[in-house]
Amino acid sequence: MTHRDGEERALTVPIALFTTSISMARRVGLGGVGPVGLPEVSARDLLASGALVEVLSGWTLAPVDLTALHADGRKLSLRARAFVDLLKMSFA
Repeated sequence: MTHRDGEERALTVPIALFTTSISMARRVGLGGVGPVGLPEVSARDLLASGALVEVLSGWTLAPVDLTALHADGRKLSLRARAFVDLLKMSFA
């Protein structure tokens, strides 16, 4: 983990549940199972309402790689192109 002031620390937390679904992680957090790692944009409404509270303010998790794949040699649909552009803008 990295703090906004540049300090880095390793943190090991026992995992009660692993999911790749943001909506499931939101439900788990709301259900009180334990801490959840959510993108800020996905937790903003829950934090604003007080349904969830931030416990490691100022800290961020290590970055992860994100890859978007599509069939080679085929023109992307407008919908797919918009999605890829959104990913680039959001995660660049």
